[in-house]
Order: sequence, then C-alpha cells, then structure tokens
Amino acid sequence: MPRPLKNLSIPVTATIGGSYTSPKVSTDLTSGVSNLTRKLVAIQKNQLISQGKNQIKDIMDGLIGGNTQQKDSVSSETKNPVKDILGGFLGGKKKD
Repeated sequence: MPRPLKNLSIPVTATIGGSYTSPKVSTDLTSGVSNLTRKLVAIQKNQLISQGKNQIKDIMDGLIGGNTQQKDSVSSETKNPVKDILGGFLGGKKKD
C-alpha cells in the first residue's frame, strides 16, 4: 500500500434517533465517499505532477547539459552504404 494511503481514513456520518427502547441508527456514506474521492484525486494529482516535474527535469538536463551519449544514427548509417556504392562505380576492386 502506498505511503499516502496508509493513514487515510473514511469518515462516516452516523445519525442516532428513535426512542430509548427502540433506537434507530442510520449512516450517510455519500459524504464519506465524496470526501474519500476528493482525497484520492488530490493524492494522485500530486504524484503525477511530481512525476512530470522529474521527467521535465531529466529532459532539460539532457538538453542543457549537452548529452553527448546519444549517437547520430543518420550519419553513421549513411556513410558506409554511400562509400560502398561509389567505390564500386569509381574503381573498386579490379577483376582479373
């Protein structure tokens, strides 16, 4: 169970009525459920905001820090095929 949900309580409104010999107890779960829903939405929203901030920070660090680990796949892929094709036309290996 996630830590923010561990201490979460569900308030239930109980109404006691009737007479001493015949008491009537009723509960109102609708207000408890709506309060619980609001709390859960707020917890989830805060978690998503935190995750989004971390991802944006990682992206910005990569852009600003000049992430040199990424490789330019276009230039490395096109150098060898072009050289091979031109080498074949312009005097590659001689046939005996």
